[in-house]
Amino acid sequence: MSESQSSTTAAAVKDPKRPHISVSALAMHQRCPKQYEYRYIEKRLVPPGVAQIRGKGFHAGIAHNFRQKLDTREDLPLDEVQGAAAETVDSEFAGGVFLLPDEKTVGVKQLRNATKDTAVAMVGKHHADIAPAVQPTMVERKITLSPDPAKFPVDIVGILDLADEQDYVRDNKTASKSPNQDAAEKSQQLTTYALLYRMATGRPERGVALDHVVCTSTGKLSTVIQESTRDGEDIAQLKGRMELTLASIKTGIFPPANPEMWWCSEKWCGYWDGICPFGKKSGGSR
Repeated sequence: MSESQSSTTAAAVKDPKRPHISVSALAMHQRCPKQYEYRYIEKRLVPPGVAQIRGKGFHAGIAHNFRQKLDTREDLPLDEVQGAAAETVDSEFAGGVFLLPDEKTVGVKQLRNATKDTAVAMVGKHHADIAPAVQPTMVERKITLSPDPAKFPVDIVGILDLADEQDYVRDNKTASKSPNQDAAEKSQQLTTYALLYRMATGRPERGVALDHVVCTSTGKLSTVIQESTRDGEDIAQLKGRMELTLASIKTGIFPPANPEMWWCSEKWCGYWDGICPFGKKSGGSR
């Protein structure tokens, strides 16, 4: 079994009948409980938007390179890495895409090509500026946490994006502008990765890092690497957030997000127009 497909279980004996919840699902509930209800309770699936597909292509190219680098310790040729990104964008568009009103006037073919070009360019920037300095030890590692049933009635499943030989856990990000200076310090995702790393290896990480590739609206590319650390208090706070989130889910009450939040919008939520009664004023319905 390859590293990217392997799974680590925190408990010595895992109950196969025990339910589980993903780290990404918990994060969705924190952003918008109503969105969590549509996605995980009612099983209403919506196609990804253009920005999401661009991100998937970017991550696919990086993962394709780093998986083989686990053994070869060398980066793949640029065209192969960019090819993996392009293929992923094509595949995602073929499976359906959620289009905004202004995107519908452009046409799917043109949007697909533009999205592919951007993903390929961003992967190329990562390949030149970031990848050469990273020797991975884990790539998309699935890890299952099985806490004490008296505290957590469910397993928590997460995917550790990347860990390197320096004992850093890393997350690759795309952005349209430079990230906030404290992005790595505040990142709950990095805290989650740190927890998963500790459960998988039995030792604390040396640090955490966000590897950003920024592509502005004019197409200018740049990279920003931010490093931080996590301590026992960070992990304890994360566990506390998970406990409260699970308790909230158990109540069956799913309020909407604050409408001032950027993710409560047509661009970032497929439920906003036509499904959620707290989204578009003219189209929401329960």
